[in-house]
Amino acid sequence: MHAGGRSACHRCRCLEWRPIAPVPGRRPTSVGAITPERFSANVRRVWTALAEPHTDAELEELTGLPGNSLRPARVRLLELGAITDTGERRPTSSGRPAIVWARAEAP
Repeated sequence: MHAGGRSACHRCRCLEWRPIAPVPGRRPTSVGAITPERFSANVRRVWTALAEPHTDAELEELTGLPGNSLRPARVRLLELGAITDTGERRPTSSGRPAIVWARAEAP
């Protein structure tokens, strides 16, 4: 899933993003109701590391998780509304811009 609740076109795998329809019967989770005790171990590690804003590469270094374990944990936090894209970009080791993730503000 792409940040901001959007997904890629599944038919042709193009990069056109479209909104995901809300899941019927499911209410959005309040950021205030999210507690680290309810997270899996990997999600807890990412949540703890996000006390300060970081990119995925920085989170991999901080948590010791490989990217294929870190990304699903980060996506889970994003789906819960616990983290957000700061709008800031930092260069990766290859020089490409990477999203900086941060904990979402409680309402």
